[in-house]
Amino acid sequence: MNKKLLSGIILSLLLLTITSFSALAGTQQDKSEEQLLATSKVNLPQAINLALQEVSGTAVSAELDDELKSPAYVVEVFAGDGQHKITVDRMTGQILKNKLKSADDDGDEEERD
Repeated sequence: MNKKLLSGIILSLLLLTITSFSALAGTQQDKSEEQLLATSKVNLPQAINLALQEVSGTAVSAELDDELKSPAYVVEVFAGDGQHKITVDRMTGQILKNKLKSADDDGDEEERD
């Protein structure tokens, strides 16, 4: 068999294997997030409302962050004093953190409780 053809076949099989493992890992992560959402007592719209009760402004993004010590919702809110990153407990709805990045800051974040 031609060496170039054999090299091409091996490379194709390697890429197919890598792609398959990546797709499988993504599927497992999606299932993990689905399980977290299914077992949460607070849903995403409720977390957004709780964040907006904490800080009056406009919610611009919200997600379930499963990379935290304890999975929680993270809601970003633009308000008059800057951008807030509010962490909401997915089981109790308690506000765990409120980080403020002021509009006039040089990138430093201030944590409020």
